Amino acid sequence: MAAAASTCSSAAVIPVSMNVAKENFEVEDSVAGLGITLGGTINKDGVAVLCSVVILFSAQAMGIALTPGQIFNTIFVTALVTSTGSGVPGGGLMNLMIVAAAVGIPLEIVIMVGGFYRFFDMGTTTMNCLGDMSATVIIDRLEKKRTQRLGKAANS
Repeated sequence: MAAAASTCSSAAVIPVSMNVAKENFEVEDSVAGLGITLGGTINKDGVAVLCSVVILFSAQAMGIALTPGQIFNTIFVTALVTSTGSGVPGGGLMNLMIVAAAVGIPLEIVIMVGGFYRFFDMGTTTMNCLGDMSATVIIDRLEKKRTQRLGKAANS
């Protein structure tokens, strides 16, 4: 988590996360290799959550009324889709610009958020990496249980 917060890059944390998964959580190499790297590439839930919260807060602060359809379809779905591909530190600012433009919020809001986005980015990257690790450990445990069940069934 310290590496994620200090680098603000999920890709830079992949080797550290793989090492932690193998040594601390005893995850198999094949599961860690797939789960951590795939998560580091496409799992950007922290960015999507931050983007949604900032846009909703900004709309309320500016007095822009949003319908439930706009909130779900425009903000949440657009934030999820755009956040999947962002892999560079600070890339969430681009996501904010895209979603703000889609909702009709002035881009000046994104500029104001940009002044302290690095602090947000530390949290979102940590959340992304924690999610990658959690999913990898859960998949590993499920695979080990499945293998044990198959072994018991073969011995019976």
